[in-house]
Amino acid sequence: MTFGELAKWAEIRNWGQRRREELTTWLSRIAVLPGDEAVAATWGRLSAAAVRRGRPRPVNDMWIAACCLAHGIPLATLNLKDYEDFNQHHGLRILGRE
Repeated sequence: MTFGELAKWAEIRNWGQRRREELTTWLSRIAVLPGDEAVAATWGRLSAAAVRRGRPRPVNDMWIAACCLAHGIPLATLNLKDYEDFNQHHGLRILGRE
């Protein structure tokens, strides 16, 4: 999901070839978590729980949280407010808050 958001960023801002290559180089050093059935099932649980609480969350944020929860890894983000529900209700670990 984050990879896709970065690609969208480059498209919207009409990045040239040099900047796109720099992004590709930078991303090549970063692990990209696969989307699989475990992630999709976790996303479904997060989405349903948010609806039941009367607080639906943005789809992109849920996919990112689902990847972290399904793979048992913490989330590195500066956007704490968008992930607080996942931390509070599902135990999502957020780096810097542990």
